[in-house]
Amino acid sequence: MKKSIKSVLAKSMAVVMAFSLAGIAPNTSSEAAAKKPTLTKKVTVTVGKKKTVKVTSKKKVKKTTWSLNKKGKKIVSLSKKKAKSVVVKGKKAGKVTLTAKIKVGKKTYKKTCKITVKKARKVNVTPVPAKTDAAKATATPANNNNNNGGSTATATPKPTEAPVSVIKTEAGTYTVDESATYNVPLTELNETTFTCDAKRSDGETVKDGTLYNKDGSVTFTSTKDYNSGVSYYINPATKDDDIIDISDTRGEGFMGYDNGTKDMSAYDYVRVKVTSENEMNCRTYNGNDQLRSAGFPGSSSSETYEGGWIHTDDEIWEAESTFTAGNTVKAAYKTRTVFIPISMLMGKGMNPENLTAIAFCPQSSGAEVTIHRIDFVKVKYDKLVTGIDVKAAKTEIAPGKTTTVTATVTPADATRQIVKWTSSNEDVATVNFNGTVVAKKGAEGTATITATSTDGSNVTGSVEITVKEPSEEPTVIETHKFDLTSDDIVAKTNPGEGAGVAATKSAAGIEFMAGKAMTYVDFSAYLASKNLDMADYDELQVAWEVQDADGKKVEDYAGAEGAPTYGKIAYAATAKLDGFSDGIDTDWTGEDDTTANKSWLASPYTGQTSVLTIAKTNPTELATVAGFNLQLQSLPANMHIVLKSITLYKDNNVYVDLTSDGVVAKTNPGEGAGVAATSSAAGLEFMAGKAMTYVDFSKYLADNNLDLADFTALQIAWEVQDADGKKVEDYAGAEGAPTYGKIAYAATAKLDGFSDGIDTDWAGEDDTTANKSWLASPYTGETCTLTIAKTNPSELATVAGFNLQLQSLPANMHIVLKSITLVK
Repeated sequence: MKKSIKSVLAKSMAVVMAFSLAGIAPNTSSEAAAKKPTLTKKVTVTVGKKKTVKVTSKKKVKKTTWSLNKKGKKIVSLSKKKAKSVVVKGKKAGKVTLTAKIKVGKKTYKKTCKITVKKARKVNVTPVPAKTDAAKATATPANNNNNNGGSTATATPKPTEAPVSVIKTEAGTYTVDESATYNVPLTELNETTFTCDAKRSDGETVKDGTLYNKDGSVTFTSTKDYNSGVSYYINPATKDDDIIDISDTRGEGFMGYDNGTKDMSAYDYVRVKVTSENEMNCRTYNGNDQLRSAGFPGSSSSETYEGGWIHTDDEIWEAESTFTAGNTVKAAYKTRTVFIPISMLMGKGMNPENLTAIAFCPQSSGAEVTIHRIDFVKVKYDKLVTGIDVKAAKTEIAPGKTTTVTATVTPADATRQIVKWTSSNEDVATVNFNGTVVAKKGAEGTATITATSTDGSNVTGSVEITVKEPSEEPTVIETHKFDLTSDDIVAKTNPGEGAGVAATKSAAGIEFMAGKAMTYVDFSAYLASKNLDMADYDELQVAWEVQDADGKKVEDYAGAEGAPTYGKIAYAATAKLDGFSDGIDTDWTGEDDTTANKSWLASPYTGQTSVLTIAKTNPTELATVAGFNLQLQSLPANMHIVLKSITLYKDNNVYVDLTSDGVVAKTNPGEGAGVAATSSAAGLEFMAGKAMTYVDFSKYLADNNLDLADFTALQIAWEVQDADGKKVEDYAGAEGAPTYGKIAYAATAKLDGFSDGIDTDWAGEDDTTANKSWLASPYTGETCTLTIAKTNPSELATVAGFNLQLQSLPANMHIVLKSITLVK
């Protein structure tokens, strides 16, 4: 019986084990498969839309590398690349394979996803009332979620009226030659990488709700103040093959166009038809480099605001704006045609000979805009140029230096006053489109710089520029303080609309309008009349302050309404002097420096001396500077900006070389011969614990042909240091701490560390009191100044050095001479 039971149990166990073993194999295979990651196999997306492709894995995914072939990059873009997902966006209809290399643990798995991109459905639009003449595309409710650009809207009824062809300016009224109009296509294909979502894979957008309408217009909503809009190539991209991969210059997944540049120098105005309640902004770009920076608006060659453009009516703005930035337009002018003079854009820095792109945006976020057309137009030339007078800021310059040339045409009301500049000898000097002349380094000779009219009259004017090394005895350049009362200095306030308002000149300085924060000064005529070249100086110093209605300097706005929270000063060419435009790079580091730095003002924005360091500017840009814009964010109604001074500073000081053998420095130890000071990076170091020191610089003066009488001051900078070389700020009751000290400027025989010197406050021949220069408490260091004008000339002639003496000094401390300066 037991045997039978054992047999049954054995057989039962065998069956169970058999079933168990039979089940192990498939389960093990299933678990192994489960460990491998999977990828979404198929995705269908519409042009302009986005979908997410996901990685599924039970184990942690360390990294996934996403890739498309070259053809695929034209069909979809990738953004938000993560280990377990990526966002794909349809660019144009087609099929593409997305490859993912997924790293899980130590293994990498290659997976693919088939992506089909379908054409976007047509979006019905609701025509705007005919009286507004706006081709604004309004999506039906079913399609209102389309905010990613690239959609094609049903045709908005095309305006039947002819484009505005009459331009009214202060100089005269001009008629557009419609047969010579050049239209910039407003298509997604022609939109630059800057603003086109479909041409970038980083997921960044600069606008919302973009619709390309059948009538050739484009509609969008801005998402940022000033920097949210559309931009288009001048020489248009017209077929898909024009768009190329620009990953090498812009980043992976970015598409662009390399042939967007065109010569537009023959045109007179940019004509733009726009529907927008907000004031507009225009930027231009020369070359692909300006289009390949991180984000819109990049490094534009020019920037202008609509307030300075030409409208059919001057009174188009509401008294108060409802936007965060820029003016609000009156309802009757919501749809309007504006003209931007090419000469204005050139003055702002645009080179019309190689224009690559143009961009438009509202100044405020949350503004809905339709750009209907962008045209470059020519006008009919009713009055041709009959004469050109050319003048140069300098007719003689050194190799490598710059100057500027200007052309004045006759008659003064000639229709087209743009000239083309050429040089007869580019091996000696070149000239660019805006009249900046650059002498070639190492060259000498002459070049004739010629201005030729561009209205068909072919009138010329010229000036000869001589390039040669300066004479062996160069002209001594002295610091120059501007005469602010001069008629050659033009100072104005930009009131926000209309012409600039002249500032008033008073004993306080130049006073600008109360409550207005945009001011500008043009000193180009002053420089010319005084034959001043900024390149000859070290600094341009502009001192300004904010005053209240009583003429008192404002120290604190104290929460007043309109108090500014930022401000800037920009050194700019004549055409950019408007109170708000940016100027030249103020921290230029060389030819490879493409970042234009601004000079921001210091808090609390109540006044300062703003300094432009000439050595930190591009010489070519510096030559264009005609003045500056001084702008605060805003200003309380009862306060105004006052310009106190403008100074071209030249550092003609002599900084004595303390390591020279012409400088003898010693410590008087109290007995015996003087002990020579030691030279170190800190300066000249005297004996520790000894308080009588002296310096003889007579040999240095003689060796360098220096006369103290030729300077305004002698400055001696010194300090006390401890054994570790740290400046002593407080003796803190240390034994030997001094309670007085003096410096004496003396003849050689009196250089001993303690003797008195010459009278340091001489008032004339009747002054018989010899004043001493006592040092200032706490006697740990200072800059001592001997004012040359306060010395007796006959005594000054005997000065060979100075004695610097403290009452005493702690044993572990010593005097260090930091510098000796002869001040001009």
